[in-house]
Amino acid sequence: TEKIDLWNLLYKNIGKDLSKISMPVTLNEPLSTLQWLCEELEYSDLVDKAVSAFTPLERISLVAAFAISAYGSTRARYKPFNPLLGETYECVREDKGFHYISEQVSHHPPVSCVHATGIGWSWSQTLRIRSKFWGKSMEFQPEGSVHLTLHEHGEEYTWNKVTSCIYNLLGQDRWVDLYGESVITCKQSGLTARILFLKATYW
Repeated sequence: TEKIDLWNLLYKNIGKDLSKISMPVTLNEPLSTLQWLCEELEYSDLVDKAVSAFTPLERISLVAAFAISAYGSTRARYKPFNPLLGETYECVREDKGFHYISEQVSHHPPVSCVHATGIGWSWSQTLRIRSKFWGKSMEFQPEGSVHLTLHEHGEEYTWNKVTSCIYNLLGQDRWVDLYGESVITCKQSGLTARILFLKATYW
């Protein structure tokens, strides 16, 4: 709760990648990025439905819904802690039928690798996030891709994540905007899904 001169700290770093800059601990929530990424599996029942779907079109539709559901865990108030090199996190959700494990494989730049298995599927991603401060907002640009394999159908789906931006960073009413295009591809079925996240208008 100590008052911190955020303006002075951030003013010196406008336009820079903030992953190499020590930020005040009060900006963080009590979670690491490895735990935070596990929240993307909250709607894994969509993948379970894709495993039992009969047609490739049904399956890619459910995978697209699952890809969008990952942004349901996006929060504007705080950011997760950057894990230490070699830090791991494991989560077993017997109620949802998946086993998740993750590791921080690089500290500078920060890179997280995660893997999860469910009944008839496996999911993984390698994530590096570039963050830039733009005065009243902070932009997070993810690098890497997400992979989902449906073993019974022999299909692998791959997609990218979109940019997220936190606005009104130093105020009380922070909010998140998501923008960019996420493209889901499946070589085995030849189908592609394009999800366009539109940038919010001024109002």
